[in-house]
Amino acid sequence: MKRHGWVWLAAGLFVMSGCGVDLVEDGPSDSGEVSSSGIALSFDYSGDSDVKKIKYIIKTCHGRPVLEEVRSLEDLELPGMIPEFMDSPLDGDSSHLFADMFTVLEEGCYHVKIVPLNKYGKKSRDCDEAYMNYVKVKEGRTTEVMLISQCDATEENGALDVIGVLNHPPVIRAVKFDKFNTECDEVKVCVVAYDPDGDPLKFRLEQKSGPPLLSQPRKVGYDNDNGGPVTISGHEFNGGGNGNGLGDYQCFKLRLGERGDYEFKASVYDMMWDGDDMVPFGYDSKASLTFPIYAGEGEDGCCPVNGAPNGL
Repeated sequence: MKRHGWVWLAAGLFVMSGCGVDLVEDGPSDSGEVSSSGIALSFDYSGDSDVKKIKYIIKTCHGRPVLEEVRSLEDLELPGMIPEFMDSPLDGDSSHLFADMFTVLEEGCYHVKIVPLNKYGKKSRDCDEAYMNYVKVKEGRTTEVMLISQCDATEENGALDVIGVLNHPPVIRAVKFDKFNTECDEVKVCVVAYDPDGDPLKFRLEQKSGPPLLSQPRKVGYDNDNGGPVTISGHEFNGGGNGNGLGDYQCFKLRLGERGDYEFKASVYDMMWDGDDMVPFGYDSKASLTFPIYAGEGEDGCCPVNGAPNGL
């Protein structure tokens, strides 16, 4: 009966892996001499996975256990430091963590499997097992097998897309009102403004000082009787006074109180959408202007019973 010669099986792991890779290569020796290989260096970095070691399991093709051994990851990467592995099947610019196990076996048929392990010696949650069945080991030659264990990323990457936008505050172009009045008069104030970015505008008029008002400022239209374009302080508008255009205006009416000096502040804010609502771009994105209104004493020293507002 023919005696079976002893040969070596070199099994190497990539830490990217899939379940069976059809890659079996005979060693380079044709002289009958026994080829040798093997790396015994340790490596404790696990990349993006929990793998620290590799368990190698070898059985005969009839299912008889032959070997079960655990090896640490190496302190170099394939194929970056090993030219022989470039383009077979890994790209020359790639670098993969791996472990290596070299053993001597009788000539025959074997099933080979690798099981990635974590630092506790448990099966990896990130990287799959890989195997190859019916590996032929021949007399006097080394059969080299590369098994690739596919690993899942522990976390998916997202993306950030940042758009830088410049916003300019509104500009007040004019404020039209009657500066000199009589106590208890009704006064109309119209504010003309525009926004350099074309944002919608919101107008506000508030009293800053002076005697109490008989009625607070309220928004009103311009009361343009001819139905044509509205002209306010030399600025012509075709519509609205709604405070939502590139160039716009808003008028207010208020009733002065007793005689005295009044100060008012007109403010214009540019607006943006926040869901279904419009909100100011920010407290600082505004234009403001303060101005005085004076009220003198009436002829009878009191408010007229039917005081008419001053015309604009």
